Amino acid sequence: MGWDIDWKKLKISVRRDWVDGELGRAKSRASKAAVEMLETLAALLQGWRQETRYSKESHFLFPSFKLHGKQPRLGSMIGQDYITLDLPRLPGVIPEDCPRFGFHNLRHGLSTFLIDIGHDPLVVQRMLRQPQVDMTMH
Repeated sequence: MGWDIDWKKLKISVRRDWVDGELGRAKSRASKAAVEMLETLAALLQGWRQETRYSKESHFLFPSFKLHGKQPRLGSMIGQDYITLDLPRLPGVIPEDCPRFGFHNLRHGLSTFLIDIGHDPLVVQRMLRQPQVDMTMH
């Protein structure tokens, strides 16, 4: 378990994944690479850490409260409980008929936006830590 956050260097590492109720290894070497964290995000996460009852380094960043922190909260649940409720339904951002919206949509949206404004798809691929550039283009 663990937060996998280097607070001093402002880096987040994804060393493990949670699939089908099991803790395992991250998909690829690229997905394990540390990503930079903005100071704003670090401050928000530190605030969360002070509020949550599961704030030890050994706990998950977003634990399941229902399961007493023994497993992470599912990304779809976080998306439903926080992202969908907190993001305004701006025209073209989240369509009214969108059945579900979550982290994966944000990732695809960022990729599309960066390529549309002229960034090199290979740079976007590396930034998103995707193994193949055609994944970035879809």
